[in-house]
Amino acid sequence: MINKERASLVGPPELWNIKRDVQIRFLLSKGLEKEHYLLDIGCGVLRGGVPLIKYLNETHYYGIEKDSERLEEGVKELNESGEAQKNPHLTTNCETIDRKFDYIWLYQVFIHLTDEILHDTLSIIDSFLKESGVCYATVNMGKRNQGKWKEYPHVFRSLDFYKKSAAQHNLNVDTVDDFKHSAHRNQMLKIYKKARNGAVASGVKVQIRNK
Repeated sequence: MINKERASLVGPPELWNIKRDVQIRFLLSKGLEKEHYLLDIGCGVLRGGVPLIKYLNETHYYGIEKDSERLEEGVKELNESGEAQKNPHLTTNCETIDRKFDYIWLYQVFIHLTDEILHDTLSIIDSFLKESGVCYATVNMGKRNQGKWKEYPHVFRSLDFYKKSAAQHNLNVDTVDDFKHSAHRNQMLKIYKKARNGAVASGVKVQIRNK
C-alpha cells in the first residue's frame, strides 16, 4: 500500500506507481544489467530506487539525496520493501562515494535546479561517470514561465543551453527520442563523456533483450 504522505514528498500520490515503473523500465531498455553500478542523483524517497535496488546486485545501487527528511523516508520505504539486505549506499553527501559508475540517473531533478546548482551537478556527473558510462536525465524543454514546486524552482531550458553547459564539464548531450510517458511531458537527455582525444566515448554496450 502506498504511503500517501511519503509519496507526496516527490509528487502526486496517484502517480506513484506509474512514475516508479517508468524508471526501471527505461533503464532496462538502455542496457542496465545486474552487475552494473548505478548512481541515482536526487533519489528522494526511493520511489524509483527500490525497484532498482531489487534488480541490481548487492551494493551496486548508490543514491544521493540532499534533503535528509526525504532520505529518511526513503530508508523507511526500503525497509518496508524488504530490500534492505541489498545494502544500497544512501547518502546526503557525494563525498562519501569512492567509485565511478556505469549509469548515472536523474529523474525529474534537472527541472528543479538553478543554473548554479545545475553546473555543480554536471561537475558531479563528470567526476563519477566512467569513461564508458552513460547518464540519463529528464528535463523540461522549451521557453515557458518559470514556476515553483514545493521549495524548488520548476524550470524550462533549451537543448542548446544543456549542450553548452555540459561542454564546460567535458560532457556531451544528446536527446533520447524513444522516451515517452503519459504521466508527464519531460524529455530525456543522454549525457556522456568526451573522449580525451576529442572523439566521443563509446558508452555502455547495450544488449538486445528478448521480449
